[in-house]
Amino acid sequence: MIVNGYKEKKKQVLAIYDSFVNLCKLADKPVNESISSQAQKIRDEIFNLMILGEAKSGKSTFINAYLGKEVVPMDVRQCTSAIIKIHRGDKFELVATTAAGGKSTITGIDKIQAFLKDHAAISDKYRNIPVTTINNELLIKSKGKKIPEPVLAEFIKEEQKDNIYNIDPAEYGRIIRDYIAENSQNWGKIIVEMDITYPLPESMQGITIIDSPGVGAGGNVGVIAENYISEANAIIFVKSLNGQALESSSFM
Repeated sequence: MIVNGYKEKKKQVLAIYDSFVNLCKLADKPVNESISSQAQKIRDEIFNLMILGEAKSGKSTFINAYLGKEVVPMDVRQCTSAIIKIHRGDKFELVATTAAGGKSTITGIDKIQAFLKDHAAISDKYRNIPVTTINNELLIKSKGKKIPEPVLAEFIKEEQKDNIYNIDPAEYGRIIRDYIAENSQNWGKIIVEMDITYPLPESMQGITIIDSPGVGAGGNVGVIAENYISEANAIIFVKSLNGQALESSSFM
């Protein structure tokens, strides 16, 4: 949350930055681009807080607890492969963007929950395979075209590290193939981003919370999440007390 005295602190930080810029000019040195970018975000009051964590680690529960409101209306059985952006707005509204660029706008908690259940939830049949990675690395990239067998075989071999429920390797591969066969032609309907506005307190103005798809057991965050990480001002990694140890590669 933005603390008391925010405007004064903002003024002080930008004054220090301006002094730094003047020193760089005197020394005939360029200003580091990342520092300039951060300064501009401070001027524009943009702060991106990204939430990372393993699949089913409780990221949505953490976000709701952090905000003190059920802004992410997902029950424990729901999981998406989409980035969820949450920020302050006049009303509770969700704008969903698909891989093909289509957009849907939904308002009201009941309609939003129904939309998530119908379009963003992973069925029980496929909850134990890395759906997020399959969507981002194979289905969206191939855009409905047949995935070459060597590529698919190598992908399944590599994703065995995400077989955290110790499913028989052959069965694990079969389930992945079934999911791809069932969803390859619907790649364009895969939701890649959900933008949620909610009447949060004024202190949340300018802050965007970014809920990412679950990090794989091997630490793979996926192409979509990687793009957002580079724009994040801060990252919170949520770790469940159950499951893999803190030494797991996903945490590292």
